[in-house]
Amino acid sequence: MSITIEARYQADTAAQAISNNATIDHNQLWLSGTATPGDLLRIYDGHSYLTLISADSSGRWNYPIELLADGDYQFQIQNLTAGVNSNSLAITIDTGGQTIPPVILPERTYIFEGGTSDDSTPTISGQLTPGTILTATANGYTYGPIEVGADGKWEIEMTEGLPEGESVVAFMLQQPSGQTAYYGMRMNIESPEPELTAVEAAVTAAAASSRVAPPSIEAVEDNVGRFQGLLQSGNHSDDDIPLMRGQAEAFALVEIYDNDVLIGSVYAAASGAWRYSPTTALPEGEHRFHAIQIDLNGERSGASDKFDIVIDRTAEVVTNLRAVDDVGAQTGVIPQNGVSDDEMPVIRGGGSPGATIEIFNGNISLGTAVVDANGEWSFAANLGEGEHIISAIHTDLAVNTGPRSEAINFEVRLGLEAAEAIRILDGGDEHLSQADLRGQVGVEVELS
Repeated sequence: MSITIEARYQADTAAQAISNNATIDHNQLWLSGTATPGDLLRIYDGHSYLTLISADSSGRWNYPIELLADGDYQFQIQNLTAGVNSNSLAITIDTGGQTIPPVILPERTYIFEGGTSDDSTPTISGQLTPGTILTATANGYTYGPIEVGADGKWEIEMTEGLPEGESVVAFMLQQPSGQTAYYGMRMNIESPEPELTAVEAAVTAAAASSRVAPPSIEAVEDNVGRFQGLLQSGNHSDDDIPLMRGQAEAFALVEIYDNDVLIGSVYAAASGAWRYSPTTALPEGEHRFHAIQIDLNGERSGASDKFDIVIDRTAEVVTNLRAVDDVGAQTGVIPQNGVSDDEMPVIRGGGSPGATIEIFNGNISLGTAVVDANGEWSFAANLGEGEHIISAIHTDLAVNTGPRSEAINFEVRLGLEAAEAIRILDGGDEHLSQADLRGQVGVEVELS
């Protein structure tokens, strides 16, 4: 199935479709479309990565985008599973310059809007009508649904962590009256400034007295593997000879540094544009690029802004795959070729932080999970009775996809009761010894 993309916004009580190249005066919209069930999808606005989702069992996918600023947007879906992209959907948002008000929930409870925090896992709380069902979505993760208790208070801890920069938390409220409402809020996460290395400190000091402005690193491109295109600073990549582009003074010599080590240089064109790719492959791991220019008078500039990437070319496999039974008298890890009375066991395993794990029952995809910062993931599988063959595939942040893990085989059988004892008796209810058994015919077996 080819992948499709469409958009809509809520107009009064009806959902209004948005055509390509349309201009709308709403800044909250929903992207949706179709793909093959279970396909892993990345959503982009231009070259800006938004989130990673998967198509559901019917092949549908949905993603809310809240509180967009006025301007032009170009949305596209990259299908990581099929290796194809959707058509672009261009939308212009023009609200007439109106400012976005703080987010107020129905009871006029102020939660948060546009604030800045250095805590990437904040706790958000508020007050709602008792019985309201609340679901929150942020950075591709869903929290809830949770039911608001009798005191009207609710609280959500953003356990998966928000990325540095601006994030939008989208709320869906299913109210006791039956109405569904949507709200969003913005939040900025800023990490403390890192301490400068000795080389960075020296360059910064030299720049303070330099009359030459630093050059820029405007883009780093990945040109190999399943994902190709522009990288954002901090992204993972499987391209170990990435292409760097930037601007400097006309004909200036631009020096490129990786982790404070000079790795090459190139002359800028008359327009000031420069391009550089390493002459030898860079090793796997973290790389922090910056550039310095030397003008035609021989004067050196300060350092450009840093551009960080992580090079990762290793496809990993899921580790410690297991199914956990938490129903009935017998609980815990289900043994290989074992029997369980839990038709919804939790599938657990290990992987690299941030990686996406796709879980399979036989050759049928059950869904995906994301590896947490501790290298663990879990997935609640709805299996039902019968025999099951569970395996998983690991796709890391650089989109390296590993081989399928070894499978765990087990049977789900409902209504199991554990036998407490087995006794072999003779006619007088006396236990028989092994010697007796060798000479006995027609013994009685009693289960209790």
